[in-house]
This record gives sequence, C-alpha cells and structure tokens, in this order.
Amino acid sequence: MYESLGINTVCYDTVKVWFRKFKAGHFDIEDEPRSGRPIEVDCEQLKLIIDQDRNVSIRTFALELDVCQKTIVNALKYINVIFKFNRWVPHELTAEGKRKARESSLFGSAQRSKKRENSGQNCDL
Repeated sequence: MYESLGINTVCYDTVKVWFRKFKAGHFDIEDEPRSGRPIEVDCEQLKLIIDQDRNVSIRTFALELDVCQKTIVNALKYINVIFKFNRWVPHELTAEGKRKARESSLFGSAQRSKKRENSGQNCDL
C-alpha cells in the first residue's frame, strides 16, 4: 500500500481499527484516557513546591506529583530551574555572572592564541 499511495498513508491495520470503531458508533477522533502515571506535570505546582523548600530531590518531586522522575527533569528544564549549591535556583546569569563569563571566555581565547604562538602553530606562512 505504501508503494502505490506513498509514505504518508495509514497502514491497513489502523484503518481496520477505525472502521470497527465507526461501525460501533464511536465517532470521536480523540484518544481515550489511559491508565498509568500522567506524562505531564503542572509547572505552577512544581514552582510552589520549590518555593516552599529548595532542597527537595527530584525523586521527592516525582512521588509528590505522582509522575516519573524524567517528567520532573523535563519540567525543571522547561521552567528554567537547576540544582546548584545543594538547592534549586533559577538558571539565570546576573550582570556580574555575565561579565565573569565574558572575561573568562576572552581570557581563555587569549591563552590559546599565546600557546599557538609559542608552539609555532600560527597561520602565517
């Protein structure tokens, strides 16, 4: 079927399932709710938990919100929070932090070019 209709076609088994549902009178195209842990987490609720106690582990978050740890990790990335100095902090650089990062970057590039000059690895021929 893919060869004749192209790669964007639905496989035959999927069509059979749809036909069976439509024949039974189920015309809703949305997926039915499934059992198990939810795959999404309420980011506002996560922020509230972090504000209450910044020393909470990912495992504790997962148990409290009834989601898996990977879901918590993804949500923390989404709300831009990292675990630093044994507590959860916003992942933002202050003006001072940005200045230090820029200086260290400039210092590092100056050191690399100095090494190249001393080792004879420069581009002048």
